Amino acid sequence: MEAHNGMSAKIVEEAGFKGIWASGLSISAALGVRDNNEASWTQVLEVVEFMSECTTIPILMDGDTGHGNFNNARRLIKKLESRGIAGVCLEDKMAPRPNSFMDGELESMADVDEFCGKIRACKDTQRDADFCVVARLEAMIAGYGVEEAVRRAEAYSEAGADAIMCHSKRSDASDINAFMEEWAKIGSCPVVIAPTKYWRTPTEDLEDIGVSTIIWSNHNMRSAIHSMQEVTRRIFEDRSLEGVEGEGTVVPVAEVFRLQNTAELKLAESKYENFHHRRPNDEITRNFVDPGFFLKELQSHGTEFFTGVPDSLLKDVTGFIMDQVPPEQHVIAANEGTAVGMAAGHHFATGKIPCVYMQNSGLGNAVNPLLSLVNRQVFSVPMLLLIGFRGEPGRKDEPQHTVQGQITPELLRSLNVAHDLLPDYDEGVADLLKEAYAYMEEHQAPFACLVKRRTFHDYVEPTEGSFVVDFPMPREEVLAAILDTFHDAAFVATTGFTSRELFEMRESYGQSHDQDFLMVGSMGHSSSIALGVALGQPEKQVVCIDGDGAALMHMGALHTIGKMNAKNLKHIIINNGMHDSVGGQPTAAVHFDFDKLAAMCGYASARSVEQRTDIYEALCELDAQEGPALLEIKVRGGARLDLGRPTVAPKANKKAFMNFLGAGEDAPEREALAKQQKELEVSRSDQNDHPKWMPTK
Repeated sequence: MEAHNGMSAKIVEEAGFKGIWASGLSISAALGVRDNNEASWTQVLEVVEFMSECTTIPILMDGDTGHGNFNNARRLIKKLESRGIAGVCLEDKMAPRPNSFMDGELESMADVDEFCGKIRACKDTQRDADFCVVARLEAMIAGYGVEEAVRRAEAYSEAGADAIMCHSKRSDASDINAFMEEWAKIGSCPVVIAPTKYWRTPTEDLEDIGVSTIIWSNHNMRSAIHSMQEVTRRIFEDRSLEGVEGEGTVVPVAEVFRLQNTAELKLAESKYENFHHRRPNDEITRNFVDPGFFLKELQSHGTEFFTGVPDSLLKDVTGFIMDQVPPEQHVIAANEGTAVGMAAGHHFATGKIPCVYMQNSGLGNAVNPLLSLVNRQVFSVPMLLLIGFRGEPGRKDEPQHTVQGQITPELLRSLNVAHDLLPDYDEGVADLLKEAYAYMEEHQAPFACLVKRRTFHDYVEPTEGSFVVDFPMPREEVLAAILDTFHDAAFVATTGFTSRELFEMRESYGQSHDQDFLMVGSMGHSSSIALGVALGQPEKQVVCIDGDGAALMHMGALHTIGKMNAKNLKHIIINNGMHDSVGGQPTAAVHFDFDKLAAMCGYASARSVEQRTDIYEALCELDAQEGPALLEIKVRGGARLDLGRPTVAPKANKKAFMNFLGAGEDAPEREALAKQQKELEVSRSDQNDHPKWMPTK
């Protein structure tokens, strides 16, 4: 694909093309001169040098006629090699040469022997064995026909050309077809084409006749001109930027900065502008690992693909990865097992070692692929596992994390996964990663780095993702609405901020916590727990308060709920499009239609709302409907900074919840208290036409 400056070259690489055509026409147009050798070869070379600095894929330069005789051409080869250019394409015209589509006079053709000498001089001059010299045929452009083109191609191939570029200005591919038919009989090197005029010909047809490489030769430049003309005209006519900015006609300035790799400069500034000579470590100096240093170390070992499930202990490094790694090379997975699967697929496709990140509680989801996919005795797949070490022995943490932390090293040993603690200083990280990659390369097996709390420097720059949503309602307002609607239901609340906010809300209302099962672990399983409760208590209304990330993690549960047809189950998904409690990373669920998915899975009804004016009606409708019924409520992200955690231990929560359901030891006494509470709530609701949180309709 064509490029004419550094930024367009980077765009070509990001699109997925495997090579860049440094177009003479496009570079001349960008410089504002004619494509008639008006730009000197040093000016063109300077542009191509900038392109080379911005990309990693090979660049084939449009070298016109070589900008002179054999001596000029071989000097050009030296300059191109010194700048890391992969090859040059030379055309067999006399200089100064016009663009092929402007002039096709017979006398413009170069002498065959002279051009063969130029090719030979270039090949004798090059020092890089992979440097390519492509000979471009202008015979059919100039009207000499296929026979002359084949004669010249054969001579150029014998002179040492690595490929032949066959050029035509016909609107169909008849010239190319005729040339390829003859070339198949005698040709000894690949053929390159640029279907600028015969663009209607399907690429598959060109591949079928034996074409090796296709160059889309000037379309970035032409599209840029069209866009600039339209934007300039509109700004002039409107005398305003509202049209082009508001409608997304132009990219945000942040996208320009991204393509310019401004983030690298910021990282370099933080590293070098306030540089201090390293002093020996001492026991009173707290060290932290720079996320930028860590990412650079991984990339230096060839790691370019990252996937996983966010964790609060890893949020600084994963936030940095999100901002610095192209989106096609960083995937936030639905669960840890799928992340391991994607990483294995990346290794199969590229031979490179990927990085998978997760919290240690997520190892449960990853056990199967770690044992039956990547294990050395099965497919033997190397990958670097970055695991947040929640519940680290000797550290205060939540009960579910404490249990997981105690068994994490032993679990990794049982899984036959080599592992070590990640040091909390840059030099130690470099040493450990060197050992880890040597191990993975030698044994073709995974290696896990356990990351303790406060290992990485804070990454304070916010991620500027389009996933950030600004729906009007906060989650706590929605929870208040749910509690005001469902009085005697059994609640199963998902892990994270939702359970914590629900607990504090009950406290502020002076209400009992007995009817709430508060998830403190088992991410993604709240809907399955709720289904089990609903099937066991068919006369009791059961409300599952779920989250978007949790629902995505084990989405198959929705199909099970629909199939089991639990009429007393109401499923509420509070969707803010992010993993809120572990750093705010996106879940990709903002534009996901949970209501449509639920309908396809067999739910009796499903609906999605995002406005305050709709929520009261939607919740009342959900309360009255026969289940299984789903309501998705879209909210904005974030939580109060002073949000606490439940003060009731998990076992006590389970016991109280079972008593509320009539399945525990204290069921009779609980039933009497529940009856009193219900009478109180009914009395309170009779005093209001609608809940206090709800604006008058």
